[in-house]
Amino acid sequence: MTPLVLARRAALAAALVAAALIASGCAPDAAPPPAVAEGSDASAATHETIDAEVRRIVGEQFERATTLVAAHRGLLSQLSAELLKAESLDGNTVRAALSSAGQAVAS
Repeated sequence: MTPLVLARRAALAAALVAAALIASGCAPDAAPPPAVAEGSDASAATHETIDAEVRRIVGEQFERATTLVAAHRGLLSQLSAELLKAESLDGNTVRAALSSAGQAVAS
């Protein structure tokens, strides 16, 4: 699998996560679970540093995914409508939708 295909799959996964977060009303600034288990040997400052970094990473990826969802809203709506009709989509159906939308499709 080429890096481009992997990047596209990662971007799609991020977009789906963002769509789910947006639909559920969640936002990245909501307090995530602690990155380090309570009661560990790490100091409070280390916990805070790790949690801040996790929030930063999640926030950046949330923004990236939100941008991807907005940029491809039409295609996502089309795929959603087809999924509601068929209850499942095979790879050929998704590739056909991507091709009709002018998106590059990896085989």
